[in-house]
Amino acid sequence: MEKLSLVVDYIEGRVEPAIFEQMLCEDVALYDFLQSLVPCGKEIGDYDVQLGEYKVEPYTINGILKQYEALDQGGPKGTPAYHYYIHTEIVNLVRTAFPDMQITPDDKPKQRKWLAMEACPDYIGGKEVAENNIIGKILDGIPQELSKTKKLQEAKARIKAVFHIEGKNYPRWIQPPEWPVKNGVPLKYIKTIKIESEYVQHYFEDVASGEIRVVDDFF
Repeated sequence: MEKLSLVVDYIEGRVEPAIFEQMLCEDVALYDFLQSLVPCGKEIGDYDVQLGEYKVEPYTINGILKQYEALDQGGPKGTPAYHYYIHTEIVNLVRTAFPDMQITPDDKPKQRKWLAMEACPDYIGGKEVAENNIIGKILDGIPQELSKTKKLQEAKARIKAVFHIEGKNYPRWIQPPEWPVKNGVPLKYIKTIKIESEYVQHYFEDVASGEIRVVDDFF
């Protein structure tokens, strides 16, 4: 089957996660094929903040994509964590539907997730960082022959360099971080001005043009 072959290529690392996820959103036949692998009666659960209760509904591929896009589950599209969780879900679906099939899942999504979580400070992140795949590109540039410890050290250093971090000069966010990016390059953090007790403005500079951008941050 053509679609099964494509899915296996993705599972085993011959198709990049971001490319496959884009295909999944655009190719109705691919989506329907994966949905057809879902066992009858399978459900997905998530905590509904508005209702204040745990909600259970039928398992759908679209539901999984949306759930893992939430910051408290995986992260915006493009983050290593998001890629890893979607990859894991699809691996499990295929293994359940085809228990006798021999597949060897690619380990890179798991390793990228671990490296990103360990190397990326909690003050770096946000939609623009994810959409531009900033962290993923940094991790992809790290030599694979390095040891796990050396990879982590190198990742931390490269992330700080790309985000222009100098010493302890970085924003203390009230809400989850929303680091601004322009033309694929993170802006440099300059300062924070307190407006009210739970409302601050973070100032960033485009190092190429000198343009200043202000990010509101409040509870």
